[in-house]
Amino acid sequence: MLAKSKEPTTMVASIDEDTSHRTSSYTVAKPWVDLADLEAAVVADWDPGVRAFIQEGAGTGRAVAANRAAHAKWALRSRVLVDVSKIDTSTGVLGQRVSLPVLVAPSGLHTLVHPEGEVATATGCSEAGTILILSSGTGRTMDDVRATGAHTWFQLYWHDRDRTRELVNQAADVGFTAVCFTVDMPVRPLLGASMRTGVARVAGQDAAVPPASRRSPDRRRLGPRRPPDLEGP
Repeated sequence: MLAKSKEPTTMVASIDEDTSHRTSSYTVAKPWVDLADLEAAVVADWDPGVRAFIQEGAGTGRAVAANRAAHAKWALRSRVLVDVSKIDTSTGVLGQRVSLPVLVAPSGLHTLVHPEGEVATATGCSEAGTILILSSGTGRTMDDVRATGAHTWFQLYWHDRDRTRELVNQAADVGFTAVCFTVDMPVRPLLGASMRTGVARVAGQDAAVPPASRRSPDRRRLGPRRPPDLEGP
């Protein structure tokens, strides 16, 4: 939960629930000018495993670094001596109108850092007038997220055809309007030491991941299965 203080450049953020793996409270006491400042203050309260799981990537982290470098090349184009009395940042994405050309990409287990998890994220997306792409590794059910009224798409790892059909049908039944397929994980990625720590840190968080849907009580997770040839004992 984020709430602006009386100082326009100061933001105070707090989470009321105190658990072993969630931030109980944090405060950004000094002015901040961008999300990087806010991120630094929040991350300071995370344990190393949660931080690695959320912020790092596979291998040596080159893909994460490349993504950050690519993003840094974009900038807002200044326009001067033009009428700005009426500004419209809205656009359309696959037939869905959004208030700005920014969507929330899929990332798993928001419940690690906020008691409401993806429900809070969806609420924020709804208020901002944009789309949440819900991860297959969600910490909240599809039904819970859809109950917020947000515009939602569903991110899906490719499984065998029966499992894929099952998850697509679940998403369609509760009102997801598009599916975003992740098709680059036929095998598990190589993980560096810190990322292995992150994965180990969240491996026991079964209670934070409810059933995929009340329509499928035997499915405890939405995350990807390992291919048969990689299954352990």
